[in-house]
Amino acid sequence: MKTIHLSNREKEIVELSCGGLTNEAISYRLNLSVGTVNTNWLRIKQKTGGFGRTDIVVKIVKDEAVRALE
Repeated sequence: MKTIHLSNREKEIVELSCGGLTNEAISYRLNLSVGTVNTNWLRIKQKTGGFGRTDIVVKIVKDEAVRALE
C-alpha cells in the first residue's frame, strides 16, 4: 500500500471533517475561504485516490493503521 502524505493543513481539514464539520464550518474555524477548503479537498482526493469524503477518510485511517503496525 502506498503511504499517504498529507500536509498539516490537509490533515487538519480531514480531522475537522471527521468531527462532522461542513466545508463552510471548516473554513470559518480555520479562517479560510470555502474555495481554499475545496481546493484542499481536491488535493486530498488526488493524494488518496478517494471518491468522496467517506472513502477518503477510510483510506487515510487504513494508511495510519498500517504505519502504526510497522
